[in-house]
Amino acid sequence: MKNILFFLVLLFEILNAYVVDGQSKYFKRSEPKITYGIKAGINLSSQASPDNDGVFDVKSLLLFHAAARLRADAFSYISLETALSDAGVISQIPINWISLMSSGRSNTIRCGNWGTIEFVHTAKTPDAVASRLHYDSRCHLWRASVDLALQDMRATRRNMDLIDWSAVNEPV
Repeated sequence: MKNILFFLVLLFEILNAYVVDGQSKYFKRSEPKITYGIKAGINLSSQASPDNDGVFDVKSLLLFHAAARLRADAFSYISLETALSDAGVISQIPINWISLMSSGRSNTIRCGNWGTIEFVHTAKTPDAVASRLHYDSRCHLWRASVDLALQDMRATRRNMDLIDWSAVNEPV
């Protein structure tokens, strides 16, 4: 209950940080549901999709934004199954679950209907992995390359059965 309450307060802060005035092209006052305009092209409308002029549904990014805020004081990056799925190395997409490596302690935060944020501790320093990270401005987090995510999967003893090795070895 404490985690859900904390997450709701965090969600409120995130939404307040991104709400733009009513003149935004993403603001639709005619709809009865919540549809606030968001900076960076995120729309809270359940009708939003990546096909819609680059507008992304906030549910797909909400967990990432919450994770960035929760571990703002620690070194964290998107890795493990989340990074591999986004890169097409794992064919299955984790629904409402994101996994991040963090210099903070390991923790799993259940956010009710929004999903789950999993932080896995790593002793790696930013200097050691800087060349294999890139900043994802949409998620407000660093994202691991495929080889770093695979290394993290081995280090955390994750199941490697879903990995498509032909996609890993494919030249870019």
